Amino acid sequence: MNYPFSPTSMYLMTNRDIQYKTKIVDVMNTEHYTEQSPYELLNQMLLILGTNIDCRKNQLKTYHDIHKFHPIVIDGMSREAYFPVKYYSRRNYDYINAKYFFGAKPYKDGTIITFNNDASLIVEAPYRFVLKQYEQTLRLIEYEYKVFEHRAIYQVNLNDPTKL
Repeated sequence: MNYPFSPTSMYLMTNRDIQYKTKIVDVMNTEHYTEQSPYELLNQMLLILGTNIDCRKNQLKTYHDIHKFHPIVIDGMSREAYFPVKYYSRRNYDYINAKYFFGAKPYKDGTIITFNNDASLIVEAPYRFVLKQYEQTLRLIEYEYKVFEHRAIYQVNLNDPTKL
């Protein structure tokens, strides 16, 4: 069953079930399962928009000096971006939609993430790491929003290399 990944998805969680690779939870707290990994789902969404994760990673490395744990900005205007959360015991990342992130607090060896619909998720990632990822994602969203808002200025500079 392939669930259509949508802007109402709060988080993408790697599932340990053999049949389904990803659990997707939306703003209605409905769980959906898909055979694609979180990485594949995000890449598929970016392909629809004319880019892919590898291009976004190169952009983050070149222009923002982000070399690990790359946030994925889907759309800066709608403020939809996913930041990765790395579990201690897992090899893959889970992705949290920054648009629905409300807060976080330390919990035992991990973090409780609260969403703006009062749902919560316990992750095994350190509290400081989760906050750093969220703040980094917010900076990227603001940058993309600013570029879009002032696109005429950025287009002029891109077309005339002497003005860069």
